[in-house]
Amino acid sequence: MDFTRLDFSFTWQLLGWITTLAVLLRVLSTAAWHKLKGDSEAQHVFVGVTFILVLVWLAEVGGVLGLSFHLLLLTTVTMMFGFQFALLSGLLALLFKYLVVLFLLNEPEMIVNFGLEFMFLVLLPVWSSWALARLGYQMLAKNFFVFIFFNGFVVAFVGIVLSLFSLSLLYFWSGVYSVTMLDAKLLPFIPLLAFPEAFINTLLLALLVILKPQWISCFDDNTYLKGK
Repeated sequence: MDFTRLDFSFTWQLLGWITTLAVLLRVLSTAAWHKLKGDSEAQHVFVGVTFILVLVWLAEVGGVLGLSFHLLLLTTVTMMFGFQFALLSGLLALLFKYLVVLFLLNEPEMIVNFGLEFMFLVLLPVWSSWALARLGYQMLAKNFFVFIFFNGFVVAFVGIVLSLFSLSLLYFWSGVYSVTMLDAKLLPFIPLLAFPEAFINTLLLALLVILKPQWISCFDDNTYLKGK
């Protein structure tokens, strides 16, 4: 979802920047940095995943209403790093995406929507993914297949639907698009975007749990596999 060419009001842009800076300060002051300090594998995984996000987010698919779409993959990132480091990874990936686009197009004014894009396409899906994962841990059976289906498919599906529906409200409230245009050319595409997002996150989560379970912060062999 490309925000770089959308014309939002100064009020919305300011709200996006204030929210982004507040979240960044909160993450920097409260993140468990000891988990990265002195752990070269964790550092490499964090940098590698962030770089993959940059590549995926740059590979946008042309869409409707002048918008373009890409996979978020933030559910998998959230399951790997937890809430705070997932936000930091998404923020860095989004920043590098903007820097690449800025270098290619040489249009510095496009940076004004950075905060809004972070709010709706990083903060919102990461928050919903982490909240649902915690809810699932408390309420669902501690079963390997339940973990994969819920934390992969269900959480990713809800996350992108919530983000896209919230974006639709933003476009309407800010006057960027009319409700008629949104109803005709954006809202019907939300399920078509949600199912691939959910399927790919489920596949990635399953592979990581099988091959690199230590990379999934909310998965524990003793809880989900031992004695099952």
